Amino acid sequence: MITSPETSYKLFEPIIFNQDQGLLHLYNPTNKDAQEHATHLAKTGQRLWPANGPILIRPTERTVEDTAELLIEESINSGPLHISLSGGDGTTRNGLEAVRRSGIDSVVALVALGNANDMASSINRNSYRLDPINTLLNGSKKYIRPIDILISDQDNKAIAQTSAYGYAGVGISGIVARYIDSQQYRDRRSSHKTIRLLHEIKATNTFVNNAQSFMLDDHLSEPRPAVEYVLLHSGRMAKMKFGPYSRIFTDTAAIAEINNNTKRDISKAIGSVILAKNTFCNGDELSINVSYEGADQLILQTDGEPMPLVNDSNLSLRFSDQRVAVAQTRI
Repeated sequence: MITSPETSYKLFEPIIFNQDQGLLHLYNPTNKDAQEHATHLAKTGQRLWPANGPILIRPTERTVEDTAELLIEESINSGPLHISLSGGDGTTRNGLEAVRRSGIDSVVALVALGNANDMASSINRNSYRLDPINTLLNGSKKYIRPIDILISDQDNKAIAQTSAYGYAGVGISGIVARYIDSQQYRDRRSSHKTIRLLHEIKATNTFVNNAQSFMLDDHLSEPRPAVEYVLLHSGRMAKMKFGPYSRIFTDTAAIAEINNNTKRDISKAIGSVILAKNTFCNGDELSINVSYEGADQLILQTDGEPMPLVNDSNLSLRFSDQRVAVAQTRI
């Protein structure tokens, strides 16, 4: 057995490498930076890899189910594999979900090559955010337990199911996620990070000022109007830190809602998330109903991936019984 150099630190669970351990690197094929990174890893990775297994470079599949099948097939053909995911939060979320559904025993390294990179930045620091091999060698093994979300209609007929690893939100954050995920925005956005951030701040302010109100019923108090309802499992969302980065490993999410698009309500919600005044924990059951009027759709986002909701949707949330192992280098 080959072990990570960090074995002397008892606070950390070392990442184990079998003699024939390989690496399966999955990258977002629509992301130019991820493509270039994958090409470089294909050329240099094998001589840096500490075990005898292969370095496999594969694009992610179109669906989570297909990516899970790819993982199973490659593990059968190539032996034990650790995984690395290259792309943004959407790629990370879908890749982690594919690992969970595949059931393979792997540790996942996250490569930050998307827009916000909230999950990769919550887990890894500095150059480790771009270096999956050294992340696995020098990191410790930690576990993320996703939040499963079952969506049903007013007749309690199941419509869809999704999961959130870092965060989930309904309302303003969903509208922003849909805008940033659109091809129109992707084609127009600047490659300069500062200019891109300024564009996103401007767009977010516009969406906040024109926020669509919806009725929120969490069955804990009276139904009330809201413009945002969010669960933050990690310490970061939309490139901003809202709490300890380690929260994502604690099976706890902070909950906040914004009832009106005023500075006072927004500041109150931010403070609630930072201080974790209202929390959702493993073992809790949370059910919310959202309804709205007008032609504009209400959007649910999970880790920045938008999903339209039909009017009078019920969302049932609970932490999964399963966890996914990741490599952490942020201490």
